[in-house]
Amino acid sequence: MADWNTWKDKAIDFTRSGVEKAKELSEIARLNLDNLSEEEKVRQAYMEMGQRYAELHSEDFEAGFELFFEKISSAKENITANKEKIAQIKAEAKAGEETFR
Repeated sequence: MADWNTWKDKAIDFTRSGVEKAKELSEIARLNLDNLSEEEKVRQAYMEMGQRYAELHSEDFEAGFELFFEKISSAKENITANKEKIAQIKAEAKAGEETFR
């Protein structure tokens, strides 16, 4: 009977340590998720700050920001060109559909 009690006590201890480890891992995972959320808030704030700076200083930006404004300007030009191409393709497709009617 003593052996059974020893095994039972060891099993209980093992189970308790497993539960404690699971709690630790769960807490670590929760904190990591919280950190990811907070890091996303920081990235979002930086993005909004950059957009605000660009709105306020697109003509009188400080040294070191030239490359950023060039990238923005180039991307906006590409967007405009793509929108024009999309409109042209849609117009041509619509004209083609009317031809088949």
